Amino acid sequence: MLSTAVVKVPQKGKLSPSKRSRIFEKHLADPKMKQAHLAAWAQKEFDIPKISQATISNLLKEFRVTAAKTKNLTMEQARMICEKANERGSKMTQKQLCEWAQLQFKLEKPPTQGTISNILKRTSLKNLRLIPGNI
Repeated sequence: MLSTAVVKVPQKGKLSPSKRSRIFEKHLADPKMKQAHLAAWAQKEFDIPKISQATISNLLKEFRVTAAKTKNLTMEQARMICEKANERGSKMTQKQLCEWAQLQFKLEKPPTQGTISNILKRTSLKNLRLIPGNI
């Protein structure tokens, strides 16, 4: 009698928003890391069979272009601001978060305090997901 085992086949597809954010965060933490090394890190970190250097390049470009063109923060950047605001022991003011965001995301100008306030208001602290609304 033949055994019927279920084999999990790796699914080719998009990276989840949280994985994309973590890759971008890794890039921000070590901007001199080559994209091929960043791809290798992501493969190991997320236990994914293959992530190409081109995928990493496109992901980083998307983060930069979105912020530069629209002068708005991406959803991932807003999530990172929320995480920074909610870090253990963090007593950062909204103005300090503005300055942090400008440095972290290499923005021409810092987001306004009102933008930071809106991001924090529209965030569910339980799971750090943005609630629909203008940022």
